[in-house]
Amino acid sequence: MAQNKLLLFPVVKLSDDGDYLAYSDPGGCLKVWQTSNGTLAQEYAPTSHLSAACTCVSWAPSLLRPLHRDMPITKKRKHSIDVIQSVENLHLIALGTAAGSILLYSLKKAELFTQMTNGHSDRVNAICWNVEDDSLFSCGGDHFIIHWSLTSSSVVQKWNSGKGEQFSICLCHTRRHLLTAGRVIQLWDLKTKEVLQTFHGHSTEVFNLMQVPNTRGSNSLPSNNADVGHLSVDGSYIISSAVGDSKISVRQLSENVQEKNHRDLVCSFSLPEDPVYVDICPPNEENQLFQLIAVTRSGKLIYFEHILNGCQKKPLKPKNVVHFTTRRTKDHSSRSLDVVVAGFARGRQRSIVFAYEDFTRPIFESLMPSELQSSFEREDPRRRVCLEGSNTQMRQPVVAKDAKILGPGVLVTSAPVRNRELKRRQSAEMSIEERLKAMGLANFDPKNRTRNVPKADNMAVLLEQGLTSEDKTILNNVLQKTDTAIIRNTVVRLKITAILPLLKELGKRISGHAQSAINDSVWLKHVIQTHHSYLISLPHIEVILGPLLNVLEVSNEKMQQSFLCKRKIDETLAMATAVRKFQDSNVTTEPAICEYEQANSYSED
Repeated sequence: MAQNKLLLFPVVKLSDDGDYLAYSDPGGCLKVWQTSNGTLAQEYAPTSHLSAACTCVSWAPSLLRPLHRDMPITKKRKHSIDVIQSVENLHLIALGTAAGSILLYSLKKAELFTQMTNGHSDRVNAICWNVEDDSLFSCGGDHFIIHWSLTSSSVVQKWNSGKGEQFSICLCHTRRHLLTAGRVIQLWDLKTKEVLQTFHGHSTEVFNLMQVPNTRGSNSLPSNNADVGHLSVDGSYIISSAVGDSKISVRQLSENVQEKNHRDLVCSFSLPEDPVYVDICPPNEENQLFQLIAVTRSGKLIYFEHILNGCQKKPLKPKNVVHFTTRRTKDHSSRSLDVVVAGFARGRQRSIVFAYEDFTRPIFESLMPSELQSSFEREDPRRRVCLEGSNTQMRQPVVAKDAKILGPGVLVTSAPVRNRELKRRQSAEMSIEERLKAMGLANFDPKNRTRNVPKADNMAVLLEQGLTSEDKTILNNVLQKTDTAIIRNTVVRLKITAILPLLKELGKRISGHAQSAINDSVWLKHVIQTHHSYLISLPHIEVILGPLLNVLEVSNEKMQQSFLCKRKIDETLAMATAVRKFQDSNVTTEPAICEYEQANSYSED
């Protein structure tokens, strides 16, 4: 279903200035990355993140233009200025949850600022801001649109959007009109709560909705806190993209009620596949280029340029289709680097900020639109030994010269030795009897030889010796053990210094014979389960686990193909058996009622 596909989209948003990236993982934890150096600036886990995951993220708008100080300061305008400055100082992020509440997190204070509740009864799908009027708007799965107050964190107004669920919301530049979209896009009058215009054309849910003001005539962009009463939405454009749709649609708004349902597409942007993240940079003046950037499902970066002026019959093609790959290694192999998010930094001369690889450790870059080309080669992030640009400050402890440092694996200390026993050991040597007892030969009986089960400590020592000497015989004797208890206890008793050589050896064996790979996978499972805390502390663990992950992915793909082939063969055999049974059932075995044999005319001759 399209709704399930929408839930699989990452909950991610770039700030307007491009300095930060907010991402909420599937566990409900908010992570804010700094794009300039690629470091994790803050991490926040709400108390209800396990029961109510984050469903959408929205940054408070940045004040990229100064406030108009020459306008008369009225009581209402003074309150608006105070709210704008408070939001700017707090640097707020709005988080919609699956429980219907909205959390406002302050990046400046690194804590939860406020929580908005008693609004939605279902998940919050989208949020938009109206800081100038102390407002915040949201839409959700309960078919309601809610107008919130930022200062009181309460509901101002709430109205039903209709039959369909709303998935995206956008405030127009007039601040008197609101756009919402499920599968149908609606233009609302915020004063009367009436639908002024309706747009059809999307067969799936609209996950991205943006408005571009008309720069021609009087409908120019308003300055912050300026009077917007004279502005109109006539001639403005809507940019919308839907789930599974490889085209981004552009439509034009009108306040004329007579043309409520009779406005077609102005133009459309054609993509090679459906997008998962879209951002625009609207023009600020007439005849200025409109810029659009999209990230596709396969991780490609698509860039468009166009002047919005009149209808275009044919879909517009992208100016650049950018693909990132790693530099070729010694064996001439490389892999693709998937772009996960991209947007315009409006405070950096319209530069493009993007991140690639994944959201576990994203790699950020910034390029100007003129610098884009079809292909870029970058260093493989998995082969980076150290973290570049790390701002972490560490203080090394002062250690004495004669101090003995215990690492993981040798933390178990022996029992305390008494002073008498210590003096006796120092004063006299061990007798022959004591030596025989220590060696286990005092009660040795050659007649009662039994083959004991190998102990885990002996297996751990053998495995360490085999890894150190790279003796295949010793390694085969140890790694071919199939007893789960022996495998688990051996891995527990391994020293930390033997973990990485063991992972490398298992990586070689898993990519070999299939029967050996099954047993080696059990060893790999216990190694990762037992020593995962040590593995995640290594900065270069991607170099070791990366090839293992690639081998497992290839094995899964081959297994799926083999299962599919087996199913097709089973279906073919079952069909052939059914046809044979049907043919056999049609053969009659009963004796004939009448038989006729034609006489041969040549028999008389």
